[in-house]
Amino acid sequence: MRKLYLYISLIPFFLFSQTATLEVDTSQLRIGEHFRLKIKVHDVQLDSVLWPQNVQILENFDLIDQLPSSLYLEGDTYAYKEYIFTSFDTGRFVIDSIPIMYGLKDSLFTESLAIHYLATPIDTTNHFFDIKPPKKI
Repeated sequence: MRKLYLYISLIPFFLFSQTATLEVDTSQLRIGEHFRLKIKVHDVQLDSVLWPQNVQILENFDLIDQLPSSLYLEGDTYAYKEYIFTSFDTGRFVIDSIPIMYGLKDSLFTESLAIHYLATPIDTTNHFFDIKPPKKI
């Protein structure tokens, strides 16, 4: 009976808890390609979220654009903010957990995420072609 009471008392904490997630449009990229990073905070109001500044988010990537924050209301309600990044290095980069302030008292943390930048093959044949003459019209 005590275990049943304990389980029932913990249900509201799981049902009404806020969560923060990271989403990326793709995780396999070539050098110089852009990717969109979307930070979602579920079950909050838009004006109560303090989004991280661009210098705090990612040090290994170059920020291309920072879109304004929005609120999604259909079905699942969440606030989100999108960033567009790129990189000119190859390798596996891990986006660490990002802290997000909620209501000036509570902080939410996202999960970590990996991004892979692949090397592009370089043509090493060193085959040079002659310059074509101008065409006569």
